[in-house]
Amino acid sequence: MKPGEHLYKFLNRPTTSLSPSGGREFMYISEERVKELIKRYPNVMSFWESNNVNYKINNKGFRSDFNFYPNKSLKVDIYLGCSITFGQEHIWENTWPYLVSKKTGNIIINLAIPGTGIERGFFDLAKYIDYYDVQNVFHFQPFYARYMYMSRHPSNCSHGEFLYYDSTILAQEEDFCLLPWKKPYIFDVMMNDDYLCYTYYQSINALYGLCSSKRIPYYFFTNQKKAFPKDCVLVYNENKDIYYWMDQIEDSSRIPARDLLHPSAAFMKVLSDHFIRLKQEHPSGFIPKFEDLVTKSIV
Repeated sequence: MKPGEHLYKFLNRPTTSLSPSGGREFMYISEERVKELIKRYPNVMSFWESNNVNYKINNKGFRSDFNFYPNKSLKVDIYLGCSITFGQEHIWENTWPYLVSKKTGNIIINLAIPGTGIERGFFDLAKYIDYYDVQNVFHFQPFYARYMYMSRHPSNCSHGEFLYYDSTILAQEEDFCLLPWKKPYIFDVMMNDDYLCYTYYQSINALYGLCSSKRIPYYFFTNQKKAFPKDCVLVYNENKDIYYWMDQIEDSSRIPARDLLHPSAAFMKVLSDHFIRLKQEHPSGFIPKFEDLVTKSIV
């Protein structure tokens, strides 16, 4: 295999192949679990008694009602991120890209992939930025330790991404091989907040530079506490054995994510308003200063 050919094949395969089995089941909460949550929280989950999530996945594996092919006549906004930007467990109309697009009037190109990190956003943007007449790039990426890697494992021999909440989970892995890193380096360096800030700052500037080279405004935001209501916090209830976003439990008027693990529609509205405000205040784009990345995450 020629140098770079492996990476080229990885970047040009449908994004759904990021699922271990190559399918899309990673996007869904089971119907049994939905029924359980409706029974446990009837007032909060009332919206989901008569509504459902219909993910329209296009030819490239992204959430979109049309396939992606080069078309310079289309004025679009590109959206980057993880499951929050993807709109996991939300109807399309409650996602923050949809809300922003109502203000900009441009077609949505949502390149968000659930479970992925900031590095992946650069590769996908580089691939699709020349497909269309891009007006803006909006990027929301929570402050997570998610990195791209290669593995020798036969079922995942080419690529992947990982997220560790607890190092003990990783310690139980029998076939630990996330190239190019070793386990001690991941624990001691890559999960460190300072290193995360460095990684984010590096990636943000790479994305900003790519957009600037094509005179496209790039807007980045991560989950700083000061931008969200105090009750937009992910918490764990030991008595009920569930993680949930506090605003979804405490205020039944806010439409929750169907799994209660992703932020509510109210959160999406706050996020969309923030990006609209950034667009109005910084027409040429906006990225945070390095010191502004050093903040405690809300998730």
